[in-house]
Amino acid sequence: MSSQEDNDQANKLTKESTEQKKDGKNDDKQKGVLPRCSASLPFRPQAPSSGPSQTQSAQPTVPPTAASASAANPSSSTGATPTMSTATAQRPPRRDFVPPHLKGIPIQGPVSQSINAPGGAHLTAVGPQSVPTSGGSPAPMATTSHGANAIITTSSSGGNHPTLSSPQVAAASSDSAAPLISATGSTFQPSSGNAGSTDPSEANTTAIASSTSSSALPASSGLTQIATAPSSARLARVSATGKTYIPLHARKGTNATATVPVAPHPGTSSTTVPSISQSLSSDVQNPSAGEAASNITKSSSSTLIEDQSSKVQPSTTAVTPSAVIVAGQPSNTKSIKTQKPPRPTFFDAKYAAAAASAQKPMNNVPLRVNQFEIDNSSLGEIFYVYTVSLPQVSGRDVTNIAVKKIMMAAILSPVQPWAAAVARQELFSDYINTVITRKPLSELSGGALTLNDAGEIRTSIDFQNQALNTMDTNRPVLIKLSQTLLLPELLAYCAGQQPSNFNFSEYTKAANILVRHFATTAQVSVGQNRIFPRGNQPRLNSGLLPRIGFFNSVRPFNGSVRLQLNTSAAGFYSDKNLLDFLDAFIIGFDPNDERSIHKSWPEVWGAIKGLKVRLLYTPPDLDSTTAAPRPKIAAAQGRLKTICGYGEAVDAQIFQDRRTGGHPTVKHYFEASVINFPLQHPKLRVVNVGDDERKVWVPMELLSIEAHQAFSSPLQQRDMDKMAKLSCTDPGTNVQRIQEIGLPLLGRPALETNNVLTISPLMSEVKGRILPVPAIRYHVPVLPNDKVSTAKGKWNLANKSFHTGSTLGRLQVIQAGNTPGVSKDACDAFVEELNRLGVTTTLGNWRRAATASDEDLFEAYKGNDGKIVLVIVPDTSAEVYAQVKAWGELRAGVHTVCVTYGKSLKLEKDLGFQSNLALKFNAKLGGKNHVLVDNLTKWLPKSADTKGGQTMVLGADVAHPGPASLRFCPSIAAVVASIDHQCITFPGSMRLQASRQEQIADIKQMVQERLQAWYDHKANMKTLPTRLLFYRDGVSEDQFSMVVKKEFPHIERACQDVAQANNVNGYKPQITLVVCTKRHQTRFYQPAKISDPEKRFFLPSGNAKPGLLVDDPSVRLPNHFDFYLQAHNALKGTAKPCHYFVLKNDMNLTTHQLQMITNSLSWVYATSLTPISMAAPAYYADKLCERGRCYIRPLLLGSHPKRPNIDDVMQGAPQGANEDAKKGHVVQYFTGHQEFWPGDGANPCATDVKDTMFYI
Repeated sequence: MSSQEDNDQANKLTKESTEQKKDGKNDDKQKGVLPRCSASLPFRPQAPSSGPSQTQSAQPTVPPTAASASAANPSSSTGATPTMSTATAQRPPRRDFVPPHLKGIPIQGPVSQSINAPGGAHLTAVGPQSVPTSGGSPAPMATTSHGANAIITTSSSGGNHPTLSSPQVAAASSDSAAPLISATGSTFQPSSGNAGSTDPSEANTTAIASSTSSSALPASSGLTQIATAPSSARLARVSATGKTYIPLHARKGTNATATVPVAPHPGTSSTTVPSISQSLSSDVQNPSAGEAASNITKSSSSTLIEDQSSKVQPSTTAVTPSAVIVAGQPSNTKSIKTQKPPRPTFFDAKYAAAAASAQKPMNNVPLRVNQFEIDNSSLGEIFYVYTVSLPQVSGRDVTNIAVKKIMMAAILSPVQPWAAAVARQELFSDYINTVITRKPLSELSGGALTLNDAGEIRTSIDFQNQALNTMDTNRPVLIKLSQTLLLPELLAYCAGQQPSNFNFSEYTKAANILVRHFATTAQVSVGQNRIFPRGNQPRLNSGLLPRIGFFNSVRPFNGSVRLQLNTSAAGFYSDKNLLDFLDAFIIGFDPNDERSIHKSWPEVWGAIKGLKVRLLYTPPDLDSTTAAPRPKIAAAQGRLKTICGYGEAVDAQIFQDRRTGGHPTVKHYFEASVINFPLQHPKLRVVNVGDDERKVWVPMELLSIEAHQAFSSPLQQRDMDKMAKLSCTDPGTNVQRIQEIGLPLLGRPALETNNVLTISPLMSEVKGRILPVPAIRYHVPVLPNDKVSTAKGKWNLANKSFHTGSTLGRLQVIQAGNTPGVSKDACDAFVEELNRLGVTTTLGNWRRAATASDEDLFEAYKGNDGKIVLVIVPDTSAEVYAQVKAWGELRAGVHTVCVTYGKSLKLEKDLGFQSNLALKFNAKLGGKNHVLVDNLTKWLPKSADTKGGQTMVLGADVAHPGPASLRFCPSIAAVVASIDHQCITFPGSMRLQASRQEQIADIKQMVQERLQAWYDHKANMKTLPTRLLFYRDGVSEDQFSMVVKKEFPHIERACQDVAQANNVNGYKPQITLVVCTKRHQTRFYQPAKISDPEKRFFLPSGNAKPGLLVDDPSVRLPNHFDFYLQAHNALKGTAKPCHYFVLKNDMNLTTHQLQMITNSLSWVYATSLTPISMAAPAYYADKLCERGRCYIRPLLLGSHPKRPNIDDVMQGAPQGANEDAKKGHVVQYFTGHQEFWPGDGANPCATDVKDTMFYI
């Protein structure tokens, strides 16, 4: 068969397939041919060139295509199927590239020719004729008409590329952009699957290989082999070998199916070739992460053919012609493992692509998720990301966001060369310093651009400074191509074809800019991901304006890219005078009283730091001798500034006057030179609206708050109820808000109309399941697992007693404050209930403390020997609560339980209140309130060689200081761990560490303390746990690597150290590491149309019942084993599930095991009669961190009377210390501090309480 005949045959097949599709007759399952893919195969982005630009604009960089050749090993007999071998071509030293601007230009020159391309990429072009294997004249060069992917084929002898012999082999390496390949004669040519087509949009979809060598195949066999790769797939190496098509080095996510229509060979009744299907796409139920395999699928009479070291042994067994098993469908299949891609670096590869455990469904719950599908084709192929260098103003870089937006708007104005593209909605910006396009700016500008020697685009904008009497000035702007993002790379990540550390954030950041394109100027933007309408709700008690907006973010998921949209609530500042706002915001604030100012100032500073304000006056021109007009009344029309610091009082702060060289006070200067009226609050501090180098002192009464700024600190307690009523809405209302308000607010219709992005108007649908409700055991009997008791996610203590009681001794009662005394009858009733439940006690002394100070509490406690003190406090004051806890646990060494006076009135008759209070008493004393019947012991692995439980469950968390805290205020880290095999008792360790550091600095020592506590616990008989199940709370996805690479080794070393200390040889426990977080935006809702049988999965509120598990692959992240679990009973609002990620799994827990364990651990929280929203160990660690915050509360509050002065704290710090060193100094200062963190520098608590669950 000639090359032309070969092409004709391929064209005929392609034409027939196309016509069948048009006629609606192309049934893939019946015809055995997969539909053609509409999307290109993934590329890999290239680093930008380090040299000067060679062209007027940056062009897309396309990676190389590796080629390989196969040497024929013809059979000794005619018609016999030969054995072939493939030899992979040596990769060229530089990556291959066809510049788009060279499309259709004939390439002349020798066989091996390189063309310079942007980014340092290179192209090797070859001719359409065979190249002699030894010497000979070079063949003429082919015309490159695709402009996207070049094929490396052959070179002369001595070249870097192999010489081809028949039959031909087309190969695309697994890490390259596999182009459309056609093997014809002795030459590879780019082809789109349609003969003669050069449309780049049809490239990268189908690989066609035809062999014409009579020595390899019978000339009359009519063999044409076709492999089709669907959207986002990476077509692996393909060998044309006789009658078989084998994908080699396939990667996860590839769906390459080979079909071989064969004409009968003369003299035989039939000629058959096995169909080959490789199915590792994300929609298959059981992909195997980290080990991509080629699944060679056969019919009942076919023979499997195995690839071994690039040698293919084709089968001669007859099967039905063109039989195809479509990828993902059940079939009689076996897997043939090929080379494995690199395994993920910080998670168990087995789980990275684990199918939903609902494949073994106990039930099938239909759900909607607040994610909206983005049409992959609407994303396009490439994003050009440009960084804009904005001009300086008054010799300084622009930092004000509002000014940046003004400048960026000018860059996108109609006077720029790309104005037409802006009008066509082809330029997108974050209005900070980034511009995104889908074509180079040079192309969008018609070539009317000026480039400097560094390849930067030069343009200019007209900008007017805020300074007095300034005119518009033309200012230069530089725009530089910072990166080129190839979107198929992101789609490949979604298909699981990228490594786990693939940086998808740059792609989603660009996509988010597109999503927010029509919302940026029309709405109020807060940060990068939240938008709010401009309308206001009724004011909160503090004067803030509540608003309901939306969190929005483009995220990659398994198999797709989606927009995540969720409701978000925030308080906003009013556009009013700064002092008017503070008067309402801070109770008791008096701007004329020095004591009030001093007491309230930390709280004032926490509220105004970073606030954008406008000057209520016109500043004088310091370089002019002409005095500016001095307003009699302040008006909010002045310059926009940002508060970045504060100084002394208005009548005390001095500065150097640039005009006179004198040093007046701020009061004198303003009244003499700026305004025409006296300042009203001379004792109030001035604020700095300049920067640290050039301070600009302004009286606060001359500032007005700029509108539409979100309040970034936590809301005040008095605002919580109103905000909760506004934001805590049922699921149905949330869905309506998101779809009917949120999507239009983002401009979804405009995005689609203007061909920017196509986003589905409806939430995506997923499947979940409800895990079985655990059975709970008290001292007598087991709670029935029925709808009345635990099925609704709650139970009570009626007719029950604690599983394991405790001994209290005498109950001591201290009543703090000036409230009426609690009756003896109430105390007696509570003592009676404690004894009934299993806490042995008698009523001790009742005493009064004037306040909750250490002195008064010690005076009231003097002479008492109770293990727990019941403290009656006046109200819910967080300050009083913190004082009581610090006194009891740091200084007195006694447990405390706080009850407000109002609640104490329930002690006499309210059995439910008595029972809830008793839960804390028993847990603090080491008792066990309830245990699970067998849910934990059933799923947790154990060893039979010891009597103690063999799995220790741990939790860890870090709590950080707020914005009003002392500078360099330490963070608090905590680790808790079980000491019993029922996972009920969790004592803990805690430490101070560097401010806002998420990595747990002393995790080794804390884990060692927990292991020692296990070892010392009498029930464990001096043994160490053989397995550790570790729940880490509070880390984000970009910190997973930190947890595994930095924290995990310290956990292992802690195990070694405690074993050595206790003479335990060969100790190396198996460790499973799970991250759990509730800081996410995913919510699940019941379907729009729900059937009567499906209603049993949901509560009347619309939330799912407790135990909802969602591990549908479509909502999971690529390359991770993660799942969502809503274990708690969400009675109001919209339930927020906890998101769990498995980073290590040395315990070899199955998916189902880990999910059941995690759900069970949500039911063992000691002081709850309902399951909690996350695994108890993680929640305990969070509670322990919060207890630590009580101890250092004066450091966290700006207005606390015991707050130390930062200058005093920093005394002794090394001169010239950087910020990290300063943070370390502050940790050292407070560690061991008798007021805040006493003790030996480790756990601050007194000996009598530190090894208990005192923090409950």
